[in-house]
Order: sequence, then C-alpha cells, then structure tokens
Amino acid sequence: MAEALADNESYRQKGDKYFQAFVKTQTSRATFVSCADSRVHSHAWDQTPDSDDFIIRNIGNQVKNAHGSVEYRIEHLKTPLLIIVGHTGCGAVRR
Repeated sequence: MAEALADNESYRQKGDKYFQAFVKTQTSRATFVSCADSRVHSHAWDQTPDSDDFIIRNIGNQVKNAHGSVEYRIEHLKTPLLIIVGHTGCGAVRR
C-alpha cells in the first residue's frame, strides 16, 4: 500500500495546472477495451493517456461484458474510435 500511495503522490505532484485542462470534461480520442491483466498498461499505446483514452478493462478484453460502458462512451460522449486491445498469452482467452 505504501508504494501505491507514493506513486499517487508522485502523480499528484503534476499540480493543479496540469489537471485543469481536463477537470471539467472528458475529451477522449478513443475508447479502449483492454484486458485487466496487470501486465497490460495504457502507456504501451499512449505515452500521455490522461484525458486522451477512455479505458474499459476486464478479464479477456470482452466487449459483451462491458457493453454499457462502451455504449455510454460512444453514444453519449461521442468518442470517435473503439479499439479492442488484446495481448499475448492472455489466460482468459486461452481457457
């Protein structure tokens, strides 16, 4: 827990000015459905994902299980792209 809190503090140190750009609205360029596997990270496809990516994570990057979240993001918030992100060696897909 101490490591998670330290990481959060480091992120918070970006300061108010950094977060003001997206504090009141979401302007995501894409909706990503990604696996919840701890080895899969948004920084693999976007070095600066803050407010760029609307990320829905679940086991095996399943769209059916995330339908409500996907529909909300695309229909209500008008994200222009839907990208499904799989990964090598996914245990959920192998089963």
